[in-house]
Amino acid sequence: MIDIFFKGIPGILFEPIAIGAVIGLAVAAAVNYRKRGEFFWLIGISIVFMIAWRLIIEIISSRYASILIYPATIATAYACFKVPEYLKAKFDFSPQYCKVLSWLLIGGLTLAGVGKSLHFNSYADHIIKAGSLIAQDSGNYSNYAIFSNANETKRIAYYSGGKAWPVDFEKQNVQELSREIFLKFQKIFSEPYEVVYFLTFEKKSQAPGEIWDKHPAWIKNNLVFLSEFPHNRKKKRVTRVYRYNIKEAFAYKFAQTAANGTNTPAQYSCSFESILPENSKYYQQVKSFFAGKSALQQPELKDFPQGWDVIGTPGYFSGSNAELGVKYIADNKQVFYLKSDSAISVFNGRLIPAERWKIKITVSGRKGTVWGCGLHGYNQKYGWMSFYIFPPAEITSDGVFQYTVEVPEDFLNKDNRFLRLALMLTRGEVFVHSVELMEPDTATDLNKN
Repeated sequence: MIDIFFKGIPGILFEPIAIGAVIGLAVAAAVNYRKRGEFFWLIGISIVFMIAWRLIIEIISSRYASILIYPATIATAYACFKVPEYLKAKFDFSPQYCKVLSWLLIGGLTLAGVGKSLHFNSYADHIIKAGSLIAQDSGNYSNYAIFSNANETKRIAYYSGGKAWPVDFEKQNVQELSREIFLKFQKIFSEPYEVVYFLTFEKKSQAPGEIWDKHPAWIKNNLVFLSEFPHNRKKKRVTRVYRYNIKEAFAYKFAQTAANGTNTPAQYSCSFESILPENSKYYQQVKSFFAGKSALQQPELKDFPQGWDVIGTPGYFSGSNAELGVKYIADNKQVFYLKSDSAISVFNGRLIPAERWKIKITVSGRKGTVWGCGLHGYNQKYGWMSFYIFPPAEITSDGVFQYTVEVPEDFLNKDNRFLRLALMLTRGEVFVHSVELMEPDTATDLNKN
């Protein structure tokens, strides 16, 4: 309790005065304990108030606690005069000893006060410096958000001028932290943020970005280290600022071939009916974390394929010109149409048991279109756990293309018991003719069961 009480003293009271005040109040309570008169209860309430203020009430600024300097000064003066008298009466010390002790107390508080006044903490403004850096760097972007530890969200938001969201970067479990970051992204996707700044407290001995090495590629590959500011000399800790460009993260810069190199024109076109038709094998429905329909220029999503939903990605920024739904092409065939100037994605609404499925997607589209797919992993209780992105492909010529991937082995772990398939479009327009889920050994189309 003592450690907690004095931990934030520099933010509310001058430390020597605060220590002297506590000593004075304690002596006053001890002297008046037997009388238990009005003065005793006044002192008792003062002690309770000071401790409660420090332990219970969160002090954002020292201005709110400046009034405490008056009773603290009085209590400190009381301690200087009353401590010798109390020691003489309580422990029968000699008057000379008590006098020396009194001068030692006064001298100690004086020296502590002078030392505190002369001491300059060069690390106290690390949040101010980080906020200034973010404010300066964010001038290149229309809108931005900040992820920081919960106890610094208000300060970093104030000094940077942006909106801060709490993220527990101190979590030791990499998967839990990745999950928290992803779910936080889903919350902010309803706003037109272009970049997100990560404010982390790290060990100085760690290289910038080292803490992200074990995180999924969609996190570590899109973080840019900006700068660091020391903030704790004893623990050798630094405050580091990273920039995560959402648009660049979703605007994948991929090779022109699919994961297995089968980005070649197919000789046939599958029916759109194979995209989870009404008579297909459905699995348990879970509540979606995603949003984004209201930001579309076509919010009603008429003729949207049954069993699919929209993920609220940054592709729904104003000006993305996103269009998606069912369209008819030659011979009255239905296709799933996606068009956007920036990244968008849709996912199937039903959970599928996580196994080594082969996924075959047949598409056509405009030359230069970049698209692909990914997997969302869910645990036994249908909670989101992870995200996996396959290397997407670029449509380089006219024709119908076939894209085949297989659920990776490292995606199949004790946490990922179910999955959802996400279709992602980086830019351009694509016609999805079919999405087929097949057993890896038998290559049986499960949608025809």
